[in-house]
Amino acid sequence: MRTAVVGVGQELLGDDAAGLAVCRRLQELAEDRWTVLIIPAGPAPENCTAQLRRFSPDWVVLVDAARMEADPGTARWIPWEQAEAMGGSNHTLPLRLLS
Repeated sequence: MRTAVVGVGQELLGDDAAGLAVCRRLQELAEDRWTVLIIPAGPAPENCTAQLRRFSPDWVVLVDAARMEADPGTARWIPWEQAEAMGGSNHTLPLRLLS
């Protein structure tokens, strides 16, 4: 199985950098770069689609901060079909648009 982990976020906005922090830690831990691709995509994950296509993963995991009425640090698995938030920048496009 080939898995890509894409960290989404903006470091200048503090807690919005959660996806990037996860990617940095995974890069320290990941040993098998043939089956795992880690991309700290920043605020524009759509700019990484060519890299993802070349890697041809079986799974793509997007890691991003989200408002979900939970304690800070809470992590949840959200199926792409349910990721529907919409805003005024490319960082707030629904993640399902990347599929």
